[in-house]
Amino acid sequence: MVSISQRLTRALAAPVTMPPGATESLGGASIPLAANLMSWCEDFAGHWTLGGGGTGNNTSPIPSPTNTLTQVSAVQTPDGTGLGADTGKGFTPTALRYDAGRSSFWVGCLGWNLDSGGNGQTNTALVEFDAATLQGGTATIKSTISLVGYHVGIQGVCINGAGYLLTANNSENFYNTWDRATGAHVAQYASPKPQPNGIEWDTSRNCYWASFNGDTNLYQLDSSFNIIYTISVASQTGAIDHFHYDAARDILWCSTGANASFDTVWSFDPVAKRFVNCFTLDHSQAIEGLYVSGTTLMVANDGYFHSAPPANVPAPYNVNNIQTYTLPGTMPAQIYQKAISQYQGGGVGPFGRYPDRVILNRGAGNTSADFISLSRPSDAAAVQNTFSIYMRSTDGVSSYNVGIRLLNGTQQNKTVTGAWTRFLFTGTALALAQAQIVTRGATGTPGTNDNMVDLLVTAAMVQTGAAATAYNARLGA
Repeated sequence: MVSISQRLTRALAAPVTMPPGATESLGGASIPLAANLMSWCEDFAGHWTLGGGGTGNNTSPIPSPTNTLTQVSAVQTPDGTGLGADTGKGFTPTALRYDAGRSSFWVGCLGWNLDSGGNGQTNTALVEFDAATLQGGTATIKSTISLVGYHVGIQGVCINGAGYLLTANNSENFYNTWDRATGAHVAQYASPKPQPNGIEWDTSRNCYWASFNGDTNLYQLDSSFNIIYTISVASQTGAIDHFHYDAARDILWCSTGANASFDTVWSFDPVAKRFVNCFTLDHSQAIEGLYVSGTTLMVANDGYFHSAPPANVPAPYNVNNIQTYTLPGTMPAQIYQKAISQYQGGGVGPFGRYPDRVILNRGAGNTSADFISLSRPSDAAAVQNTFSIYMRSTDGVSSYNVGIRLLNGTQQNKTVTGAWTRFLFTGTALALAQAQIVTRGATGTPGTNDNMVDLLVTAAMVQTGAAATAYNARLGA
């Protein structure tokens, strides 16, 4: 027969999950799993609360007045020939791609004039502008490539690893490639998901970054268009539209924003897999492509196209143009904290479900008053209780010093590595005590918590007593 102490040791070494009220058989006897006094024990994004003090706060990197960029200049797109423009309004631009080899910008032409109907999608094209004159204030067309017969519209454009222009349209399910010099169609490729929208080639990783119409995920694709990485951005940026890969910074710039509202440009760190900065644009209400070089940010804007219903972009933003803004020479530090539901980038957790991702950044402060925490009240009584939680670093490599506790107990600091580990806090708690994950300055051992931690978390449990037994999932209230 297995002793109780042996059973506890075995449970901690190789925990198993069972539904509430389940039992374990032990030597012919049935022993109920300990009650989990923590509801929503795996839904950190939906039912746990961010809070902070000092240099910590509970704001994610959303646009703020200090991060608003002022338009420096703008060039209206020309009407062109056969591009579907209303006279004097310019064609509808839907992508922006710099071509260093040809000293050009390629701009997608949607092929029709107004969102309310206009002349229909019959003139879809890629329009090549001379880079120097466009940046100098004149839109000089060098060439056009007709996409008629291959696309009924155009959204994303990039230059892929083979040196071809690659195009996508969000009402279709494929990509096309084009010879930049001759304009000849080269090949067509199936999209891994319906309605491909934004597309960019990452020259550092030899991969694509992609968005899809109506989809709130960011996708990394290999050179054959297979999905190799997915991150949900619904609770961070909202649906992403277009991209630009900034090789000098190793940053992926992303555009978001609903028509008739001021657009936002985000910077995404492909190594850490997190957003690090964002900027609101004061004259763009219909962003359709972007380019970044040093402190120069250029965006394509189809405000005239969306000036009709249903968007009704108002004056003075109802213009089809290429806008230029100036980025700060040094990017502002972001106090970034976010809980991301069912993060798929690190695989499933120890109990077969996707964990949540938790990013906590208390800023630069290193006093005990500087903190940021994620917490939720439990059903615990004011007696000795044990709080347990499984954690690992998101990238599977980094190590972080982070605190856990049951209020109002003294914080205990833990070293979280790239391996899934169950961490414990035992102490006498307040009635209905909050369980807490926290990064705080100048407190506890083995020392001050890291200013920023990026963790995968799952399987929180609060139970009566001084020991942690097998995890008992309580996925709802």
